[in-house]
Amino acid sequence: MGKHCGRILDRLAAYVDQLLSAEERAEVDQHLGKCPPCRTCASEEETARTILRARAVGLRNAPVPPELRSRCEASLRRRKR
Repeated sequence: MGKHCGRILDRLAAYVDQLLSAEERAEVDQHLGKCPPCRTCASEEETARTILRARAVGLRNAPVPPELRSRCEASLRRRKR
């Protein structure tokens, strides 16, 4: 992986969810066009998001294991900083 890969990988979730600005999206698109490892990661992220969306209703109604809830809450706190 190249020196810009970390920056791109940090943006993949937002990229897949179409939350990036046009400029940021263009930057990611350009990088993915040149970087097979990041392109693979983007494809895996898209697949994971597709599966989650397809199962969202069932997941919302399922009980959340306490450890998973703690990890998710910790992740949200880190993102807000």
